[in-house]
Amino acid sequence: MPKKIAKSGFRNWKTDRLPDLSGKTFFITGGNSGIGFEAAKYLGGAGGDLIIAARNPDKAARAVAALKPNVKGNVDQVTLDLADLSSVRAAAEETRSKVSRLDALINNAGIMQTPAQKTADGFEMQIGTNHLGHFQIYRLKLEQVEKASGRIVHVRRNATKYGHM
Repeated sequence: MPKKIAKSGFRNWKTDRLPDLSGKTFFITGGNSGIGFEAAKYLGGAGGDLIIAARNPDKAARAVAALKPNVKGNVDQVTLDLADLSSVRAAAEETRSKVSRLDALINNAGIMQTPAQKTADGFEMQIGTNHLGHFQIYRLKLEQVEKASGRIVHVRRNATKYGHM
């Protein structure tokens, strides 16, 4: 029998239980693919407005185009490279010019098993992208999330449960 990794407290929850999210805005890092894109589909399908934050503007535009037919709310994009803190600041400012509040900041984007690289600011690439970049966007978006009495969600891999320091 497989080992249970975490107890979430949720049982048999399905996305069709999402309430009407009309008027709520969700900022999703890495919303152009994977879990971020799937979250965007369901949140947007329930009426939420979406801001897809992605490093590659062309991939973000393709994701926005794919989402629009099934999303009841607005879908927008912002360029965000978490490995470059000046890009993080620019994305935060651009978002602030588009919306006054955020009901959720979903820190989803991430990289793993990269070759030895540094971010634009000189940090090791994986920690710089997955942690420092997200901390910076969190810090810069906190006021907008608080204004909406919103939530901040950090997505991570379950594999981190197996690491040791």
